[in-house]
Amino acid sequence: MIRLTIIALIMGCMAVAAGCGKGSSTTVTTTVPKYNALSNFSTFSSALIGGNIQKGPFALKQANYSTVTSPAFSHRSSAFAGPISIATDGADNYYVANFDAHNILKIYSSVKVKKFAGTGIAGFGNHSTAYSSTTAAFNSPKAITTTDGSVFYIADSGNNAIRKIDASGMVSVLAGDGAAGSDDTDTTSLTVVARFSQPSGVTVVGKYVFVADTNNHTIRMIDTTDVGTGKKARVTTLAGSPGSPGSADGDRKVARFNQPARITSDGSNLYVTDFGNRTVRRINLGTGVVDTIAGVAGMAGSTNGPKGTSLFNWPDGIATDGVNLYVTDFYSGEVRRIDLTLGKNFETTTILTGDSPVGIASNGSGLYIAERYKNSIIRIK
Repeated sequence: MIRLTIIALIMGCMAVAAGCGKGSSTTVTTTVPKYNALSNFSTFSSALIGGNIQKGPFALKQANYSTVTSPAFSHRSSAFAGPISIATDGADNYYVANFDAHNILKIYSSVKVKKFAGTGIAGFGNHSTAYSSTTAAFNSPKAITTTDGSVFYIADSGNNAIRKIDASGMVSVLAGDGAAGSDDTDTTSLTVVARFSQPSGVTVVGKYVFVADTNNHTIRMIDTTDVGTGKKARVTTLAGSPGSPGSADGDRKVARFNQPARITSDGSNLYVTDFGNRTVRRINLGTGVVDTIAGVAGMAGSTNGPKGTSLFNWPDGIATDGVNLYVTDFYSGEVRRIDLTLGKNFETTTILTGDSPVGIASNGSGLYIAERYKNSIIRIK
């Protein structure tokens, strides 16, 4: 009965995140954008930090975990309410997307917690206006990422937008105008406003921000090169086709996803939890080829093993240390590890069973996991 309740809750959550397509202005197209940045990725390396990737691999001990923070805080503004994503700046500070409270929290290395951005009241404001971190409003933020702790990108799911917090604390809209849709930016005049439909995942590689656009069943790419010069960010559909869910592997033009939830990178590849397919997918940034590295599309379970035999229920959060992937399975309460080492055939193992794990990040010495319904962050090292 408990598991049936949990599955009903998460499916309801994903339905909210996806927006169910009602009242959207979604444009279905299979046209491949003329702007193709894939050829530029040859200059990137796996040493780049992409939000959830920090430093190198580490040894995990399953029994060695502890609660870092709990719901009981001296300031109500610092209380967790549905923590759903977590990122680290590499300096023992952690940033949490507080889904139900519509704000972003910061956990200092001393385990002090304070509000980092957001009023705590769902809203958006004028998408053309920048707001201070104390006046900016979010609506059910589902993902946060940073490369250096000075600039942050947030998948503001309820607002169908990708937000940016700069080093001065100003919050602006990187892409999206609040309306649900699948429009890419016109790459010549940059006059078309890009639109998303309940984005749930975000990661950064160099000048590019990658988005798991959940309700569009696509992976989007935002080129931030010209941002700050008065021009709009270029937004293109990297893989998948809006309005066409599926589980096809192959070239990015023909690949299909089904409610992609979260995304991370090792600098050479993108890794996506394909929630609706119950799989983990990989996109090669050099070739654009998409393949399935764990789970079997349409088959539920919590089976460990190599590629083709492992099973997931609802893979959600994802992080990497460059050698392993770490994936949360919300329904089973498990944190799974996928070995990316050549010759290991993407062996999947269970390293922890918790309570409603969603967001996950690594800092080089351990993992930090956001437990959505327990309203806590736990550490495993």
